[in-house]
Amino acid sequence: MRREYNDFRYFLPDALVEVNLDSFQVLYLNRQAELMFGYSAGDVAGGLSGSALVAADALPGAIQLLQRYVSESRATGAPYTRSGTVEIFEHLLRRKDGSSFWAESQTAFVLDDRGVPVRMLTIIRDVSARKLLEAAREPLVDGLRADNEDR
Repeated sequence: MRREYNDFRYFLPDALVEVNLDSFQVLYLNRQAELMFGYSAGDVAGGLSGSALVAADALPGAIQLLQRYVSESRATGAPYTRSGTVEIFEHLLRRKDGSSFWAESQTAFVLDDRGVPVRMLTIIRDVSARKLLEAAREPLVDGLRADNEDR
């Protein structure tokens, strides 16, 4: 059963990244994450930092968002309370080659025996194509609005 679970995680159609919250080291990248970011299992074994996956300009905001969720529980040792909602965020992320791309993410926290977050599992989906289409659509919509106002 363990092999089937590991295969399931590895071959998910979306990228899956696991990060240790104490060290911020990447613990796991599935196949899609390896393809998306350009890192390998060897890079992970060599000590890949989670901050390497986030565009430099976006890193402070990503850290602030993470702290908003886990800082109280991690500071006090009080059990983390899951929100019970699906929250998807957009981030500017960075590939191994230094190029950046827009992605949406959804994170769940792995809790220790006390209920304190110790790792995060994040599903990531590249939304660069959608962002390009949205940017191209904007002037068209503005033009239609202007035409309607002129009538």
